[in-house]
Amino acid sequence: LSFLFINGVSKPAKILETNYLDELGVEPHKYVFAMGRFVPEKKFSIIWFIAFVAIEQTDYKLVLAGDTDFEDEYSQGLKALAQKNGVILTGFIKGKNLHELLTHARCFVLPSSHEGLPIALLEAMSYELPVIVSDIPANLEIGLSHECYFQTGNEKQLNEKSSRCYRKILLESLILWMNIIGIQLQSRSLLYMKTWLNFF
Repeated sequence: LSFLFINGVSKPAKILETNYLDELGVEPHKYVFAMGRFVPEKKFSIIWFIAFVAIEQTDYKLVLAGDTDFEDEYSQGLKALAQKNGVILTGFIKGKNLHELLTHARCFVLPSSHEGLPIALLEAMSYELPVIVSDIPANLEIGLSHECYFQTGNEKQLNEKSSRCYRKILLESLILWMNIIGIQLQSRSLLYMKTWLNFF
């Protein structure tokens, strides 16, 4: 007799409040979010590229939630690098504050070189966030579209994927704004806009 237990996450109740965001000094949908323990295999150091290449000309910020169980040279160096580059570190968080960050993030990034079952990724997906993740086996098993994956450790490819994600966000915002003011796009015009954005 055997049993199969499926790990997963529950569908969240999104939080409309932004009190914790106000404390951190970030605006809703104006930050990239990552979370996890501060250990080498999480590869958090490479996502500074998102903070200063992909979104350097925007008012987006990078928020990193987590910490280390035992302070060491790696975690100290990571925190120093974050402070130098203006990355917002929240420390370990849970409950309402974590739900608030996941509710209002623009994008979630998971650059790990090793993972078991990526619960953090599943949790971000439950909030319907766009995600950019490394192409390790555990992440590939989730079955995301090709545009969500980058080669593990490849900073240039991570930059390209995050830039593409930003362009997609720009297009969605533009279409929403045009709909609000009453401009309806024909399907061909929409296709032209998507093609144009992919060139930049």
